[in-house]
Amino acid sequence: MVYKGLKSKKQFKSPLTKTNDSQRTILLPKKAVAIYKEFSKGKRDNDFMFTLSNHNFVSIDNINYFLRKAKEKLKIPKTISTHTFRHTHVSQLAELGVPLYIIQKRLGHSDSEITSKVYLHVTKKAQKKYDNIIESL
Repeated sequence: MVYKGLKSKKQFKSPLTKTNDSQRTILLPKKAVAIYKEFSKGKRDNDFMFTLSNHNFVSIDNINYFLRKAKEKLKIPKTISTHTFRHTHVSQLAELGVPLYIIQKRLGHSDSEITSKVYLHVTKKAQKKYDNIIESL
């Protein structure tokens, strides 16, 4: 989506990705595919998956607004945005021991340094796992 600095009515779906490496095919769990198929029923190939009742797409700004409202209502002390889910996904992949080059490809990064600096925060769970392995040596 091209949306930065544009009002909702002026935002549009770009046929291109940010970079060549952003153009990728990724494996989705069966449950995610089932959800996609359910939400895709009756839609044309170029339609957005999530739309409002007036058939306009749901902008990232709208989603982030609803996330902030939910965060306040649930008294969650952390910052939450759509981008937070990308970080969470990477953290979970790291916890599972998925190699950096696979995470990098999944994110659409051409440089693993970007992935490791920006996204690969070692989670407490992963840190404890490796502390226990080192301790047992």
